Amino acid sequence: MRILPALLLLLLGSMATAQPTMELSPTHLHYHSDSTWALYNEWPLQLPAGMAAHERDVSLAGVVYRADRPIAEWQAGDHIVLTASSDTLLLALTDLPVVRLATDTTIQDTVRVRGTFGLIYPDGEVITSHMDVEIKGNYTAILPNKKSYRMEMMQGPTGTQTQDIDPPGLRNDDDWDLLSGVLEPMRLRTYFVNSLWRDMSRLHYAEQEPKARHYRRMVPVEAFVQGAYQGIYHLAERIDRKQLRLTKHDGTVRGLLFKAVAHMAFTGLYPTDPPDALELRYPDDPRSWEPLDTLFRWIEEAEQPDFLATAATHFDLDNVLD
Repeated sequence: MRILPALLLLLLGSMATAQPTMELSPTHLHYHSDSTWALYNEWPLQLPAGMAAHERDVSLAGVVYRADRPIAEWQAGDHIVLTASSDTLLLALTDLPVVRLATDTTIQDTVRVRGTFGLIYPDGEVITSHMDVEIKGNYTAILPNKKSYRMEMMQGPTGTQTQDIDPPGLRNDDDWDLLSGVLEPMRLRTYFVNSLWRDMSRLHYAEQEPKARHYRRMVPVEAFVQGAYQGIYHLAERIDRKQLRLTKHDGTVRGLLFKAVAHMAFTGLYPTDPPDALELRYPDDPRSWEPLDTLFRWIEEAEQPDFLATAATHFDLDNVLD
């Protein structure tokens, strides 16, 4: 009869010491390559039913860690120290999506390589795809630290069939940029100027192509490349024929897209050969330089009265003013 009270006392003691834990989602847990710390982007955090606000225990891969502060106090941007009996892990919290790029070979700036793309949202949505990826940019491509990337989503580990992805708030497409903002200390300039341009400017053919955009939408993300954390990036749409809704080339000039890649000074008549300061993005046809050649020659040769009188026939003046 003396055994029963002792057994009951032991049972009650075990119940008193049992601690509720919150299990961290493996989908949202992103280890840096050296495994000394991880980024966690499940947001908002949901305490398990019955867990008190002061609780600090979390479970990860079957191991229980004690946090350095109550889970109910965790905020995006915090760094949480998790301690187990023989392990310590620094956990950085974010409410941004996470992008993961991985390839078997080194990502280059001259040829695309096949790899995998992952986009993990705080609410649990996950977008994955194979991709062909390369380093993008001119000057920024030679900088030693953060790189920007051009990605084309593909249907499998081999083959040539592309695949569209549909991130919330962005276009449904296969062609994407991951912008490093390496020359932007706050990582905000590109995002801000695109938003400003969107609000202040209007395409002159907007009535004919209401879905055309002359700006790129983008979302801030936290990026991992080859398992190593790279910082804040922007996943961005591309300014291309599809974004601008340019009419497809059918043998005649029906819509042109050029990109300025350097400053260009007018030091004489526009040369016959394409200038190094410009790139022809669409279409891939040497005849597409002719309208630009005609325009530049007119700028160079026109007398001032004629220039002012006829400028509106050569330019969309509202666009020039913008």
